[in-house]
Amino acid sequence: MSKLQFKGPVIVIEGDDDEVTDINKIKSLDGLKYDDEDAIFSEYMSDGGDSTLEDAGISGGLMFFEFDSTANALFGYVEYQLTRPLDDTEIEELKDYTIGQLTDGIGSNFEQERMSEGELLPFINYEEFSVKCS
Repeated sequence: MSKLQFKGPVIVIEGDDDEVTDINKIKSLDGLKYDDEDAIFSEYMSDGGDSTLEDAGISGGLMFFEFDSTANALFGYVEYQLTRPLDDTEIEELKDYTIGQLTDGIGSNFEQERMSEGELLPFINYEEFSVKCS
């Protein structure tokens, strides 16, 4: 089984929309995962009525964060498992779907949960997504 991973730089917010620049606070999010049972991105692919992605053999879709000491930055990932390679059109559809989940689905739920607990809020900059297949 292969993997497809979307990766984007993260902006961290604290309090009233104040961007965090303290590198130690940012590093504290290294290893953070959103692995609640309702937080697997592939679970909601059929909700839009389009079965293209659902029929493409995609599973998983875990969101997690890692600090890259070389870049001195935090990155957010959404990683899917694939039963077969996706073509460019399918990758673009999966990217659009993932962005939708980050902005108005699983990602926004994650942010609301962290906000209610007074935690640092990591936002993945999906406009700078890179794609890695392995």
